[in-house]
Amino acid sequence: MPYRALFIFLVLSGALVGTAAAQTAGGEAGETYSLHDSNRDGYVDREEFRGFLERRRQPDPYAHLWVFEQVDADGDGRLSGEEMSLTLQKELAERLQRRK
Repeated sequence: MPYRALFIFLVLSGALVGTAAAQTAGGEAGETYSLHDSNRDGYVDREEFRGFLERRRQPDPYAHLWVFEQVDADGDGRLSGEEMSLTLQKELAERLQRRK
């Protein structure tokens, strides 16, 4: 799983606040995913995902990408780090496209 991309996204989305937290998470990027996995089962469920969305900056021009059913690519009712990372990549691509 590309933890670096997830870390960058979390910093951009405001989920990591303060330079100390960002530096710590940057050194241990695998832990950033666990910020949203509150029950520590290795996945983000619907309730945890709701919290993730609430932490994002508003208004969010990328909200259309972050619909649970769209992020849950395998349809198992929970989001893996890989699924969230793939959505992050889509968002970053859209951000870059908007800048052109």
